[in-house]
Amino acid sequence: MDVYGPQTPQIEALLVRARTLTTDEIKRLGAAWGATRDATRDATWGAAWGAWDATWDAACALVVRDLIGDTFTQDQYDTLTGPWRRVIGPVHPDDAPMEGEK
Repeated sequence: MDVYGPQTPQIEALLVRARTLTTDEIKRLGAAWGATRDATRDATWGAAWGAWDATWDAACALVVRDLIGDTFTQDQYDTLTGPWRRVIGPVHPDDAPMEGEK
Protein backbone atom coordinates (compact mmCIF):
# COMPACT_ATOMS: atom_id res chain seq x y z
CA MET A 1 0.00 0.00 0.00
CA ASP A 2 1.34 3.41 -0.97
CA VAL A 3 0.76 5.30 2.26
CA TYR A 4 2.35 8.50 0.90
CA GLY A 5 1.31 8.13 -2.74
CA PRO A 6 3.66 7.30 -5.62
CA GLN A 7 6.73 8.41 -3.67
CA THR A 8 6.16 6.06 -0.71
CA PRO A 9 9.50 4.21 -1.13
CA GLN A 10 11.45 7.48 -1.30
CA ILE A 11 9.63 9.04 1.67
CA GLU A 12 10.23 5.91 3.73
CA ALA A 13 13.92 5.94 2.72
CA LEU A 14 14.21 9.62 3.65
CA LEU A 15 12.67 8.99 7.07
CA VAL A 16 14.92 5.96 7.67
CA ARG A 17 17.96 8.06 6.70
CA ALA A 18 16.81 10.92 8.96
CA ARG A 19 16.99 8.54 11.93
CA THR A 20 20.72 8.04 11.31
CA LEU A 21 21.81 11.66 10.83
CA THR A 22 25.17 12.45 12.36
CA THR A 23 25.68 15.49 14.56
CA ASP A 24 27.58 17.14 11.73
CA GLU A 25 24.78 16.43 9.25
CA ILE A 26 22.21 17.82 11.69
CA LYS A 27 24.22 21.01 12.05
CA ARG A 28 24.73 21.29 8.28
CA LEU A 29 21.06 20.59 7.55
CA GLY A 30 20.06 23.25 10.03
CA ALA A 31 22.39 25.75 8.40
CA ALA A 32 21.25 24.83 4.89
CA TRP A 33 17.59 25.11 5.84
CA GLY A 34 18.16 28.43 7.56
CA ALA A 35 19.92 29.80 4.49
CA THR A 36 16.81 29.20 2.38
CA ARG A 37 14.48 30.91 4.82
CA ASP A 38 14.06 34.46 5.94
CA ALA A 39 17.36 35.62 7.41
CA THR A 40 15.51 37.29 10.27
CA ARG A 41 13.91 34.07 11.52
CA ASP A 42 14.27 33.68 15.23
CA ALA A 43 17.78 32.32 15.85
CA THR A 44 16.67 30.42 18.96
CA TRP A 45 15.24 27.63 16.84
CA GLY A 46 18.76 26.32 16.51
CA ALA A 47 20.25 23.65 14.30
CA ALA A 48 18.08 20.81 15.61
CA TRP A 49 14.86 22.54 14.54
CA GLY A 50 16.47 23.41 11.22
CA ALA A 51 17.33 19.76 10.63
CA TRP A 52 13.78 18.74 11.53
CA ASP A 53 12.34 21.38 9.21
CA ALA A 54 14.64 20.36 6.34
CA THR A 55 13.55 16.74 6.77
CA TRP A 56 9.88 17.70 7.01
CA ASP A 57 10.08 19.95 3.93
CA ALA A 58 11.78 17.20 1.90
CA ALA A 59 9.16 14.65 2.96
CA CYS A 60 6.29 17.02 2.11
CA ALA A 61 7.83 17.71 -1.30
CA LEU A 62 8.06 13.98 -1.96
CA VAL A 63 4.37 13.54 -1.16
CA VAL A 64 3.44 15.91 -4.00
CA ARG A 65 6.38 15.18 -6.32
CA ASP A 66 4.06 13.55 -8.85
CA LEU A 67 2.24 16.89 -9.19
CA ILE A 68 5.28 18.75 -10.56
CA GLY A 69 4.14 20.52 -13.70
CA ASP A 70 0.52 20.24 -12.66
CA THR A 71 -0.14 22.15 -9.42
CA PHE A 72 3.42 22.11 -8.07
CA THR A 73 6.52 23.55 -9.77
CA GLN A 74 10.04 22.18 -10.02
CA ASP A 75 11.29 25.36 -8.33
CA GLN A 76 8.97 24.75 -5.37
CA TYR A 77 10.16 21.15 -5.14
CA ASP A 78 13.82 22.23 -5.34
CA THR A 79 13.28 24.87 -2.65
CA LEU A 80 11.77 22.32 -0.28
CA THR A 81 14.26 19.54 -1.00
CA GLY A 82 17.34 21.73 -1.52
CA PRO A 83 18.72 21.75 2.03
CA TRP A 84 18.45 17.96 2.32
CA ARG A 85 19.91 17.36 -1.13
CA ARG A 86 22.87 19.69 -0.56
CA VAL A 87 23.84 18.02 2.73
CA ILE A 88 22.63 14.41 2.48
CA GLY A 89 22.08 13.76 -1.22
CA PRO A 90 19.19 12.98 -3.58
CA VAL A 91 15.68 12.66 -2.20
CA HIS A 92 14.26 10.77 -5.18
CA PRO A 93 16.21 8.66 -7.69
CA ASP A 94 14.78 10.65 -10.63
CA ASP A 95 15.82 14.06 -9.28
CA ALA A 96 18.19 16.00 -11.53
CA PRO A 97 21.32 17.18 -9.71
CA MET A 98 21.16 20.63 -8.11
CA GLU A 99 24.01 23.06 -7.69
CA GLY A 100 25.85 22.14 -4.50
CA GLU A 101 24.12 18.76 -4.21
CA LYS A 102 26.16 16.09 -2.46
